[in-house]
Amino acid sequence: MKKNLSLLGLALLVMLVMAGCEVTTVPDATPVPSPVPKQVTSLPEQITPAADRFSAIDALQKLPKSSALTELEGIAAGSADSAFRERAVLALAAMAANQSGLSSSQIQDVESFLMGLASDKDATVRPAALASLALLQQSRPTMPAGGLSIRVEGEIRTGNTVTLVVFPSSPTSIAEARVGIGRITGDPAGIQVDLHRSVRLTLEPGATQVVQIQVKLEIPGEYILPVGVKLMISPTDQQDIWREVHLDVGQEGGSYAVVIPVDQTDELE
Repeated sequence: MKKNLSLLGLALLVMLVMAGCEVTTVPDATPVPSPVPKQVTSLPEQITPAADRFSAIDALQKLPKSSALTELEGIAAGSADSAFRERAVLALAAMAANQSGLSSSQIQDVESFLMGLASDKDATVRPAALASLALLQQSRPTMPAGGLSIRVEGEIRTGNTVTLVVFPSSPTSIAEARVGIGRITGDPAGIQVDLHRSVRLTLEPGATQVVQIQVKLEIPGEYILPVGVKLMISPTDQQDIWREVHLDVGQEGGSYAVVIPVDQTDELE
């Protein structure tokens, strides 16, 4: 009798399955662990939707500064998405413009990086980099003008050689400064200047740098020698300072004066 009941129950079960009825089974009492969520990295391409990826770029600016710069520069240079590269460029510019605890060398590194992107083949990234460089230049506080003083050593008369002793200076550290001479006014054959290209040097506050320029006085006359220094403050910021040395050369003697030019269009190399 029991065997018949079991066969009857099995037959009913088969009939229910064939009829499409849902069969409820008793779940296993052993708990099933929840799946571990996949960890998202800081790279925005791995975060969706797009709004969240933009937020992720903004969040990178809250990382330690060196890490934030590294991450943002990596995205700006290597992302496959133009929009995210553009957003990273603008984020870098914002950090540098606001200074955001960055050192002067870090800010200069950002400027150099953006200058490289200013010629990028991506038509979205190029304008962002150029606009960012303009922003950095506008946000930089005006640097106090450097200094340039000159004296002439030696007797000024025909046939002699005199020395222009040039003293460039700056109230801040300048990694590169260039001292040179512009276009000379007067008889080209009248004087010979022993300086064919700019002299490069480093300026430090309180330190004295000297450049000596030999000038051979061949023919009597009046000459104007523009002497300038170009201060390479940053990759996008340069400052030229000019002085004019007026020489009055005679057979028996002469004189000189150093004046500040009203307008100077010469460019140092």
